[in-house]
Amino acid sequence: MKEPQVQECDFAVYLDDDVEVAQDWILRLGAAVDAYPDAGVWGCKILDYSVPAVMQAVDMHIIQPEGEEGDGPEVDLARITPNPFRCSNLHLYLLDSGYFDFMRPCGSVTGCCHLFRTQKLLDNGGFSLFLSPSQYDDLEHDLRSCLKGNFPVYQGHLGILHRKRSGFASHTDVAQEGNAQGNRYKMQAMHPRSEILQIMADEERLLQSDLEKKMQYLVRKGILAG
Repeated sequence: MKEPQVQECDFAVYLDDDVEVAQDWILRLGAAVDAYPDAGVWGCKILDYSVPAVMQAVDMHIIQPEGEEGDGPEVDLARITPNPFRCSNLHLYLLDSGYFDFMRPCGSVTGCCHLFRTQKLLDNGGFSLFLSPSQYDDLEHDLRSCLKGNFPVYQGHLGILHRKRSGFASHTDVAQEGNAQGNRYKMQAMHPRSEILQIMADEERLLQSDLEKKMQYLVRKGILAG
């Protein structure tokens, strides 16, 4: 992001070096920009390279575990999870049968392939160097964006293949697991419970509004009864 030629562009794409994309991938991201021009970032469906029916990541939603919504300190540094929020993971229990072929706002999109308006990315402060080597930095950046009202948008009509098994690698490699645990701790310490609950409430309102707009469109087209 510090390169002048990048800062001069309206958009910036982060694309991992171990992904495979279709020829129309940038057009499909462009369709998401056209549909949701004010998003903080646009992402897509991530599929396993070796087994494309397996979804690694889709639209993710922030969840504060039940019982962790009120009492106690906002951040408890004595715990291994200072503020134990997480992302939704329903897709991990399903094969890719089209259930996630939709476009809508969400809490976070994975960093394997995501598109930003360059100025918004600069205004948001870029990715945190506290979370290096890179794990959880894309999620933490999305949280900061959500707090500004710039929620991510998931483009589920675009799927890319990812060679690395995201999420699984941290359970099979000691170094990866240690780095993931450390970065998760730091990320949770950076965002107290009140911020997470605010993001959850704002996202719920945003999703409700988005659903109502889509239903109104179907009514106007005569596809859905009013």
